[in-house]
Amino acid sequence: MADLARERENDHVGADSDPVNANGNGKQGSESGRRGAAAQDAGGERAGGRRQQLVVFSLGDEMYGVDIYRVREIIRVPAITRVPRAPEYVEGVINLRGGVIPVIDLRKRFGMEKGEESAERRIVVSELGNQTVGMVVDGVSEVLEVDEAEIDPPSEYVMTVDSQYITGIVKREKLIILLDLEKVLEVSRRDDKAVAEVGE
Repeated sequence: MADLARERENDHVGADSDPVNANGNGKQGSESGRRGAAAQDAGGERAGGRRQQLVVFSLGDEMYGVDIYRVREIIRVPAITRVPRAPEYVEGVINLRGGVIPVIDLRKRFGMEKGEESAERRIVVSELGNQTVGMVVDGVSEVLEVDEAEIDPPSEYVMTVDSQYITGIVKREKLIILLDLEKVLEVSRRDDKAVAEVGE
């Protein structure tokens, strides 16, 4: 993990991004980091069960994880430009090194109460197909490597987030909810048009 962190820090571009490290002092995704993650995953499969690397972040009192391969980078929250007629959970757009990307608030997406403004808030920049989307979270804690044996299927009885967004639960000292970004960022046809207009 330390080697992966150093690789990503060396590849880091942009003063607003946080470099990845194994101690949770900030994170960033990169192509070389992903190649390093793939090599580590292959080693994990040879040694035993399949392993997966997650970017872990918080919303309220709960911890969430997404596949590191989906995360391009993590940045501090800059000024966000509001866009008229965008879906409620779309905060607006930001200029990220010359590219304009839409930003959604995961709290609003999940129907949670509005959180407090804090210096710990971050935007997790994710890539889904040809679209780049930023997600506002309360804070990012670490890059975590888990074995498939540590992952249980989701239970609708213990979740505060709609189970359609969840792929599993990581059994650690504090449970980590694994999110399906395809479902989280899936929008209705009406919202899809609005988000597309936001990203232009």
